[in-house]
Amino acid sequence: MSTRPILRRMVFLLAAWACGPLAGTAMAGDARIDELFETALSAYNLERWEDSANKLNDFMAADPYDPRNDQAQYCVARCSMHRKYLNKAIEEFGYLVEDFPDSTYTALGYHYRAQCYLRTRKTDKAIEDMETVTKIAVKIHYGGKDAMLRQLYENHRSDVFWLANHYLKNKKHDLAITVYQRLPHPIEAFRHVVNVYYGLKQFDKIRELIDTLQGTYRHEGFKFLIEFYGKSKAFNQLKGIFSKLLQEKEADRLTDDLIWTTASSFNNFGRERWEWAVRQISAHYPRMARRADFELARHKWQEAAFIDELELFVIKYRTGNDVNAVLRWKGIVLERQGKDEEARKTYRRMSDPGIGHWYAAQTYAGPHARKKNYEAAIAEYIKFRKAFYSQEWSALAQWQVAVIYWKNLKQVEKAVEAFRHITKRFAAVQVKNQHYGQHHYNFRVADREYGPDAQLAIGDVLREAKRYDDAIMEYRILVSKHKKSVQASWAGYRTAFCYEGKDDPDTAVAVLKSVLRRYPKTAAASDAHTRLETKYDIADVEVSDAIDIFEVTEEDEKNYLEDPDKMK
Repeated sequence: MSTRPILRRMVFLLAAWACGPLAGTAMAGDARIDELFETALSAYNLERWEDSANKLNDFMAADPYDPRNDQAQYCVARCSMHRKYLNKAIEEFGYLVEDFPDSTYTALGYHYRAQCYLRTRKTDKAIEDMETVTKIAVKIHYGGKDAMLRQLYENHRSDVFWLANHYLKNKKHDLAITVYQRLPHPIEAFRHVVNVYYGLKQFDKIRELIDTLQGTYRHEGFKFLIEFYGKSKAFNQLKGIFSKLLQEKEADRLTDDLIWTTASSFNNFGRERWEWAVRQISAHYPRMARRADFELARHKWQEAAFIDELELFVIKYRTGNDVNAVLRWKGIVLERQGKDEEARKTYRRMSDPGIGHWYAAQTYAGPHARKKNYEAAIAEYIKFRKAFYSQEWSALAQWQVAVIYWKNLKQVEKAVEAFRHITKRFAAVQVKNQHYGQHHYNFRVADREYGPDAQLAIGDVLREAKRYDDAIMEYRILVSKHKKSVQASWAGYRTAFCYEGKDDPDTAVAVLKSVLRRYPKTAAASDAHTRLETKYDIADVEVSDAIDIFEVTEEDEKNYLEDPDKMK
């Protein structure tokens, strides 16, 4: 099987000529040829390298005209490479290069032959092949279904970087630059060439290089250079660029982008340098003065001495989301200083009255209030609810009232009454965090379905107060009214706690088993299973025959909901 393919083909041509002019044509169309090729490729894909090489050589000998011979010869060479017969692989790649000079597989072959040369310490030969690979034009290809295009692109980049590193190690900078410039993506090539020029301190060359870029690439190239100067601590170069950009007479959005990139790059020299750059934008570049002022406020608002500048921002720009944010920051500073009334007035200046009112209400018992006044907080949340900015916001305010009665003031009846108000008036309301946009982190609310969530909370309030029969009744109402809800599964699970509080472990176990049966694959069922194992030593509970303690007839359920006392 070591005969050169071209000689094998000559032998076959002589045999075909002897048999008549149509013999070769008939064989080329023979289904046996196709089968031989497919069998050889199957062996190749299964990594049966020797078997695949033999079959591929048989295929090429059978029909020298087959257009797939370039692929076959490439695979034969790769089989030798996989078997670590590197000199043999070099020989086979040589046949590919000689017999199929214009084939796409030959471009792949040069790359892999170079790898074989490197492993056999024939570096000069490897360099020749990699130079050939990098001079072949390829398309930028990051993925997709075309494996050939992707491999050509990856091989091309791999050889560019190997060659460039080799040339740089040997101080052949011009050759390294030439190789980098063969990268298909102009910006990638630009970045690597800039690194070389910068290392050589040839800054004029960098400027000339930018001039060779066109359109968007020119902008991206200049932007990269700015970032490069910042990371390289080239302060004078960065300052010179910044000064010229601020004086641009025909500025546009691309100029804006470069100016902001330059200001951000001053961060590499410390916060003071960055702040100086941002203040320069505020003072000398009107197109971005507002953004610059806001960024200063965002970074410095917690400094007590900066509060006057916060007010100046509000006076200067009046309305907008950024103004609302600055008012919010100023209000927090005032709260931290104990100036609650001033903070409320500040919040009320927000362009969205609902948000402003909410933050004002939080000044009584919220996260930034120095002294908690829960009664005043309740009164303000009730005002907020009655203002009725929306159903969702009114429900949120009422929820805050209920939680304060429950968690802070420990007033059970008032907490139950407040939650009951929600179940009657806001039962259908659902709230998602995104409803509050950028403010939802400050509002500190979870996604909530107010009807079932409030009903569950009523049961929890009563259970924590050890009013177990009342809690069980409320949980059963939830299970009946919201059968398929997540809250119903938790109501069932917490019912077991009530029976444990009543010193009735048998019923508690029955309830936990009911949760497993009624709400399988829920978090409540998982917790119920764990509790049965750890507290009652009941492992791998069989629940298929367990009695569902929550099961009632439709008539009983109707009676329970009409007269909850019957549930006791």
